Amino acid sequence: MTDPLDDFLREILAIHFDPKWGTPYWLERMTRLGVEPRSEIQTTSDLPKLGRMDQEVLLDRPLTDFMPKARLEEKHDLIVAQTGGTLGRPAWTAFQDEDFRAAFVEPFVAAADH
Repeated sequence: MTDPLDDFLREILAIHFDPKWGTPYWLERMTRLGVEPRSEIQTTSDLPKLGRMDQEVLLDRPLTDFMPKARLEEKHDLIVAQTGGTLGRPAWTAFQDEDFRAAFVEPFVAAADH
């Protein structure tokens, strides 16, 4: 029996590290690290092979560098927002509608109902 989290991880890696349709940032990072995540990372315990994420990169690069090329056509369906900068400089992020609702709208409505 496979772990659903590991199955989901492999699905995400397949998207972000696809040579033609993947994410510009992660494809560059794969080359620098000399790893092939789609074959070398099979479980969450393999994730350290990607190294630590430099959070400054999230502040300095365009948001589209972190979006799979295969999904850029759908970017008009995303909710783009800037973080509040609680831990430093604000950064841009994007949400699908259902993720935005689950993270922000539903908790706000629940709090307002109380």
